[in-house]
Amino acid sequence: MPGDEHSGIPADGYGTAALQVVVETRGGTEVVLLTGELDLMGAEVLTKAAQGLAGHRVVVDLSGLTFLDAAGVSALLSIRTAVTGGDGHFELRAAEGIVRKVLDLVGLDGLVAG
Repeated sequence: MPGDEHSGIPADGYGTAALQVVVETRGGTEVVLLTGELDLMGAEVLTKAAQGLAGHRVVVDLSGLTFLDAAGVSALLSIRTAVTGGDGHFELRAAEGIVRKVLDLVGLDGLVAG
């Protein structure tokens, strides 16, 4: 449960043992900070955390992500569809290592800035 001192989840975020999600507003942009592994369980957490972002300017910071699988890619695409379907802006930033490689392999490298 968010904010539970025993869960390891920040009071302003969501997460599992493997993924932490924090959404911050910075100058009119919703920045989604991901730390850990974006797998099937993490995809559910990310989708929940991203509810209500349709139509906003959204940047997903992947710099803290250490793992990304097909379920994680699917979650990112679902969020992108929701955001841009509401005339918002969506981009991924700071993908590195295996995360960058997965995005390149599935043809999503064009969504990554920086």
